[in-house]
Amino acid sequence: MCLLPPISLLLSTTSHPSVSPPRSSEDNFQLSRFKLDFTPSTVNLPSIRHRMSLNQTNHLEYAFSVSKFPSRAVRIAIAHLLGVSPRRIQVWFQNKRQKHRTRHTILSPHSH
Repeated sequence: MCLLPPISLLLSTTSHPSVSPPRSSEDNFQLSRFKLDFTPSTVNLPSIRHRMSLNQTNHLEYAFSVSKFPSRAVRIAIAHLLGVSPRRIQVWFQNKRQKHRTRHTILSPHSH
């Protein structure tokens, strides 16, 4: 894997840091359109998928049976209880609601 230097170093062509090369309006447009940052924290690395454990899933299923749209405070409390981020809880509920809608639409189609 090759890590590239920050874009500011790549764009800098002068020896003095306070002097920058003249740029045309086309250059400015292209730079504003594509703000690239190659610092190690922003390089896209393959992410690892972490599945919920059976215990976590059971807690989430129970919470879903109580409320399909939990408040932010409830999502934070569930996240703290299960040891995951509130964002993962939010995404789980979004996915679960979509699955619920899809399954109920397939089982009982409504004519429009």
